[in-house]
Amino acid sequence: MVSFAISNRETAELTLWPLPFALPVPVFSIGLVALTIGFFAGGFIAWWSGGHHRRLARRRRSRLAAVESELATLRARLGETEQAKAKEQEAARITAAADASDRAARREAAKPKPLAALDAS
Repeated sequence: MVSFAISNRETAELTLWPLPFALPVPVFSIGLVALTIGFFAGGFIAWWSGGHHRRLARRRRSRLAAVESELATLRARLGETEQAKAKEQEAARITAAADASDRAARREAAKPKPLAALDAS
């Protein structure tokens, strides 16, 4: 670019047809302005053509957030269900132990005491 600007320092007259004046500008400035306009036009076209992909990414990001929220809700519900199931199993275990203890106590009460045990009392 610097080499192009140094080697093309001559002036050229820039006229725009409907306007009545002419503007003397260095030749390299015409080239640099054209390159700059082309650069920004290309960037705009690339940005514009990527609009579909950005829109799709926004939709997918939104859908992902909704699915993650639903997953968190389901995991919380699963945790509550597992806790309730664990409490139910613990209650069943305690109830079974209490029932077994009651049955054992009734069996002991139903057995006749030996006479020697009665005399010692």
